[in-house]
Parts: sequence; C-alpha cells; structure tokens
Amino acid sequence: MNSEDNKVGWEFCLNKISRQEFIDTFSYNLVDDPDSVYMLLESAYNSRNKDEVELTLILASIFNTMNEGYVPLLCDLLQSDFHIKHEDIVSNLQYFADPISIDALYLTATSKFKYLEYDNSYALARKCIWALGSINNEEARDRLNRLYTNNDKEIRRYVEEQRNRK
Repeated sequence: MNSEDNKVGWEFCLNKISRQEFIDTFSYNLVDDPDSVYMLLESAYNSRNKDEVELTLILASIFNTMNEGYVPLLCDLLQSDFHIKHEDIVSNLQYFADPISIDALYLTATSKFKYLEYDNSYALARKCIWALGSINNEEARDRLNRLYTNNDKEIRRYVEEQRNRK
C-alpha cells in the first residue's frame, strides 16, 4: 500500500471522507475485487507493517471481504509480534471456527506479547480459549485440556468457563 492509499484509508476509517470518496481515490477496488484486501493484508504481513495490518483489518471488516481463505494468513499474523491486533485476529478466527487455526490459537493463549505486559486480565488468552471452544472438535478440546494443566490460574479459570458454557 502506498502512502497516499494509507492516508486515504485512515481518513475513511476516521470518517473524514465519505465511502464514495474513498472508493474513488483508493488504488484498490475493495468493492468489486475483495481479493485485493487479502493481498494488502499479506503485503502488510510480509513487510511487517503494523499500521497497514491494522488499517487492512479495519477495511476488511467494513467491506466484509474476509472469508475462510484468510485463515492461514490470520494464523501467521496471530503468531507475529510486530503488531497489536491479536484480539481482532482471534475474533475473526473464532467466527470462522476453522480447525486449521487450532495450533495458532493454542500457542497464542500462552504467549506473552510485550504490548500486553500490563494486562492482568488475560483478555487475549480468554479470546483464544473461547475460539478453541467454538471449533469444538477433538483436537480443540485436547488443546483446551492442555491449557487447563497450565500453571497460570487465570488460564485454567478461562478453560473452566469455556467447559461450563456448553
């Protein structure tokens, strides 16, 4: 994404320009070519550009372009430490409930990202645990059982909550 697209994208997301102005100005046709959003997200991942990851995830949501084909890329992004959009990514993975995401969700549930050092609520871990619960196959239940044996009381508590949800 070039700097002009980045600028226009943020202006649109911040309601500084209209949807039509965005569509007319942005280099990619997100309405007729939803695959362009995937390409932008992949480019942001490959270049490790945290701002473009954030912007592209917002645009994907606004234009409703995400589909199951995004899951492998979302899993890669989930395990990356260069951005701060992990919770949004987990929400998307929970929506798709694709077994492909089990390992990424499991590993992320116990990951310690620097930007979350202040977070004693373990919101990311909880979202990962709930996403595993949404998948609800044998492998996902196995990962939940493994998380339940974790030394961290909060993680165990969230797994228990997930088990009781059923």
